[in-house]
Amino acid sequence: MSEPGRKKRLEAAVQAIQGQWGAQALQKGARPRPDSAPVPSLSTGLAALDHILAIGGLPLGHISELIGQPTSGKRTLALHILAHVQERRPCLYIDLARTFDPAYAAACRVNLARLAIAAPASPGQALDLACDLATGGRFGLLLFDSTDELRQAPPPPAAAAAALRRLRQALLNQPTALLFLSLPSPTAGPGRSHSPPGFDLEQAAAVRLAVQRARWQRDGSRIAGYSAQVAVLRHRWAAPGQETTLHVTFNGVHLDGP
Repeated sequence: MSEPGRKKRLEAAVQAIQGQWGAQALQKGARPRPDSAPVPSLSTGLAALDHILAIGGLPLGHISELIGQPTSGKRTLALHILAHVQERRPCLYIDLARTFDPAYAAACRVNLARLAIAAPASPGQALDLACDLATGGRFGLLLFDSTDELRQAPPPPAAAAAALRRLRQALLNQPTALLFLSLPSPTAGPGRSHSPPGFDLEQAAAVRLAVQRARWQRDGSRIAGYSAQVAVLRHRWAAPGQETTLHVTFNGVHLDGP
């Protein structure tokens, strides 16, 4: 088939799919690449993690998700990211889980005097707060801990989906990154978070990361720390599947790359 013929068949196929599923279902052109269309980002402060994120950190104006079991290193990693961002921008910790530990946060180098902490009374209030604060663009990082608590009094699926849409719209073009902490789903398999029906971060998050403790590190008979594997599950601007190993030591809770 000639080149003009192939182009006509491609045009016809695109029009047929868009006609059935809508104009956004299929668009011509390649997905933007970080080197050709830079995405504003917020450095995590960890060179190895920024490297696998391809854009230099967490994307500004978008949702990111960090999934991990307790003791995986998830909160430690999140606190270190927060501490790094704090050096340049205000940060807010939304403590829906009521698990924020000031002493441990300080050991992770978080400046407690400069940290805003919110303890919403309900999941709905937490989502409204995140939406309101994202709209203003005042904070460099909004850290939401955690999606598992959204299941305690879950809204109807349609309301949960609407709340997620509002969050995405509020973040759009704002110099703010929103990072959700999540537990993995106990039933839906690896890479799925334990969030309420309708609150589909798997599709809404521009970047999704999974952290898993790989092994304990010992100093003689004493546990001195552990290594954690971080993998990119989803990335809107780069290929997923990238991994890196981070090391956590308990002498002041120091975290570093490989």
